[in-house]
Amino acid sequence: MVDISRLPLYLRLNTAALLGHCCDSQAGGVSRLPSPVSDRQSQAQSHTSANESVGGRDLSRLGAPPVTRKTTWVADPIHSSIPVSALEKQVISTQIFNRLHNILQNSTVYLTYPSNRTSRFSHSIGCLHIAGEICKYSFANAQAGHGRRFLDEVKADLLDRIEASEAFSADADRHFSADPDSKTLRALEPDALDDPVYANAAPPWIADAQQRYLFILAFQALRFSALLHDLGHPPFSHVAEFALGKLLGNLNQKPPDELTEREKRFLRITTQYTPKSIAFHEGLGRRLAEHVLNDVVESTPVNSKIRYDAVRLKHLTLSILDNASIPGRVLHEIVAGSLDADRLDYVPRDLAMSGHGSSIAEYGRLLASTQLLYVGNTPRVAFSVRALSSIEEFFRRRLNLYRYVVFHHRVAKTDGLLMEAIVSLATKYLASKESEEDSTRLLPHDISGLWSVLDPAAAVFRDRRVHQYIQWDDAWLLGTLRHHYFLMLSSGEDAALKIQLEEILSNKRHYYSLYKRLDSFVPVDEALIAAVPKDFSWRGVLRTTGANSELSERIETVEHYHRKFIDEGLAGLRRVREIHGLFVQHLLELLAIVAVLPRRELSSVAQPALTQLRDHFKFDDVIAIPKVLRAGVTAQFELIADDTVIPLNSVSRLADELRQATLLFPPFYVYVLRQSGVTEDELAAARKFLGTALWQSLESLLQSQEV
Repeated sequence: MVDISRLPLYLRLNTAALLGHCCDSQAGGVSRLPSPVSDRQSQAQSHTSANESVGGRDLSRLGAPPVTRKTTWVADPIHSSIPVSALEKQVISTQIFNRLHNILQNSTVYLTYPSNRTSRFSHSIGCLHIAGEICKYSFANAQAGHGRRFLDEVKADLLDRIEASEAFSADADRHFSADPDSKTLRALEPDALDDPVYANAAPPWIADAQQRYLFILAFQALRFSALLHDLGHPPFSHVAEFALGKLLGNLNQKPPDELTEREKRFLRITTQYTPKSIAFHEGLGRRLAEHVLNDVVESTPVNSKIRYDAVRLKHLTLSILDNASIPGRVLHEIVAGSLDADRLDYVPRDLAMSGHGSSIAEYGRLLASTQLLYVGNTPRVAFSVRALSSIEEFFRRRLNLYRYVVFHHRVAKTDGLLMEAIVSLATKYLASKESEEDSTRLLPHDISGLWSVLDPAAAVFRDRRVHQYIQWDDAWLLGTLRHHYFLMLSSGEDAALKIQLEEILSNKRHYYSLYKRLDSFVPVDEALIAAVPKDFSWRGVLRTTGANSELSERIETVEHYHRKFIDEGLAGLRRVREIHGLFVQHLLELLAIVAVLPRRELSSVAQPALTQLRDHFKFDDVIAIPKVLRAGVTAQFELIADDTVIPLNSVSRLADELRQATLLFPPFYVYVLRQSGVTEDELAAARKFLGTALWQSLESLLQSQEV
């Protein structure tokens, strides 16, 4: 027997987990690997029961039932082997979850990085694993009093809010033919939850069976929410989501009496999933998560204790996804916070699949530093300052992911062209006054399938609607685009749209990047400031008294750039840029502060400049795509030191470092089309022309405002 009592806590837990895992696997549909015990010993090694003594620690005192199941393992290139519970296996086995196999995490990134075809299926399982690790270590490192206090809040939330709700009562009546109020079913006992995944996660300070049960509920509900958090992503993820949002915005500006029947139906469908507070995929994902969790409940034996536990888990999971109640908000932050399970999976995964980093996520020290604690009456989960180097490394890697992969100039182009193609096809379809046919079990091979599958008037993800929904993936959208493309080839219509589709479908370049990196964007920035009149008064145009400190700071910054250029020319401007970043970035921040120009609306305001560029150089088309690179962390990010929280900027300059890097990144990309081709000399001349024309557009905007 290995004596682990002298090891640090996180090593004791890891060692106990390895000793406690089974080392063989059972047959089934999910990929399984043997537990990663040292030397990968014999796969026939016997499984350690949860109530045996592990490393000198008697687990029977925790109220742990004998473990009767073996662990199912999922092989993963980033996290090695990921254990999943029996209930999680039920989720993974549903048709709705399996659709994520065919939803790419990064839309058209694969056209630039061919090996990056990461699916949201593998990302979701990785997210489940990271969320479970954060939960495990947060409770293990918590002071016993803080941990038990939080479990008391989970208990109160479960009994006083969730089980008292009409939704829970309706579920209990629906899933039970016997009395769902029996004491046996309602008991806070872990007997039915005997999965080894739970046994290996329980913190050492658990005092009794009830506390163990409440921990298991919180732990499993958190892992469920991580597993289901991306369930609502449409084909090609955010690209299609942004296209639907653009269509929705365009139609909302149209007078109601001018809407076609198709447009009215589109608005009725999409507004069901797009409340102002959440994204489209989150609204849809919440509905799908409820449907999947109902399937999990129905997979358990009728009138059993595990079925009642599954109903409780369903509602706790939805509470986390909804960010409801104190326990729900704390656990929600583990899945969707500044440094969360979502980011901790996709950053190393996407970098590795793009050839920009190791294929193994090296965040063991970081995860093991998490702790649950109370600051006053507020519970928090945060990372220890002792893991500061790992935290800094992570956020630098995240910035590099966006800088070199997600916001690569070619990725931005193909994503943008795909969105424009979707919007163009949908706009044409919706404008038609022809009636729409009722859909069958097959998703239609026209663009209307992007939203018709979601019609709540047809069905609530049952039977025919489920059959359509599981077809709603990247392959369906690509097939639909190909269908439209070949129709255009034969008809000769929509030449611009045909060219956009050809670039997406065949990866044939038609649009040229006006600039690709900082070095080729600098001429745009220099031409922009050179176009500002020497006597231009920033404070006069903005009509400010300087009472707003942030506004005054931004004005001083742009004035400093302006003066340096007037006094010292390009040499002075370059010295300022090395310290403060691009002039255009500060100018856009200034306009955003005074609510003149939200950052993502730059392309629409700059349209006059783009039109001038197109006409002057006789381009066939010019498009601009905004890309706002963010630091990903603020100076107020919280760390734990001496059982309290401190801001990141008290121990690190990381936030300032990353912000400076974002200021040296072009705020938008411009792409030009000319079927006869474009020379490098023309592109160089076009950059300078764009800077001058852009100032003319922005100056007109500034002078028209009453700030």
